[in-house]
Amino acid sequence: MSVVATKECAVSAALDLMTTFAAEKMCRKCVPCVQATAEIVNTLERLVAREGAEGNVDRLRATAAGMRETVMCKLGRDIAAELEEVLEDSGEEFVCHEQGRCPEGSCAALLTFTVSPERCTLCGACKEVCPDDAVVGEKPLPYLADYLPFRIRTDRCTGCGLCVPVCEPGAIKVR
Repeated sequence: MSVVATKECAVSAALDLMTTFAAEKMCRKCVPCVQATAEIVNTLERLVAREGAEGNVDRLRATAAGMRETVMCKLGRDIAAELEEVLEDSGEEFVCHEQGRCPEGSCAALLTFTVSPERCTLCGACKEVCPDDAVVGEKPLPYLADYLPFRIRTDRCTGCGLCVPVCEPGAIKVR
């Protein structure tokens, strides 16, 4: 989880719920439960990791409905019904994950870090703490008139959030 997380989102909560069910509570006696649970966990993991695609939420709804109707045990039916309820209550949050955004700001892979040039003092503290060399730019030198302002390369950024607390002027924005 990210350093800047506010609270857990519904997609992460659903993933935790299904992963716990698969690891601890599932009896593994009927094939529909095992296959549906594996597919649901796989789809939720993709949504949380910015690998979601259009139709993932519809696939989750269909899989949960099919699981509820075909599994043999009460535990399987209950977990499928609980997932359907989460999808009904927080459907828009799941759709946002399909589009690569986490409205709660708690899924590290879906966060975007940017440097606000008007607030940046060019101290370079963010660049020093970044373990992935995602911050590029240079401190201005008194004898040079041209320098590169600091920015965060999204292709390198892993969303660790280490740059946010060291930025004293609060120039790093998280979306």
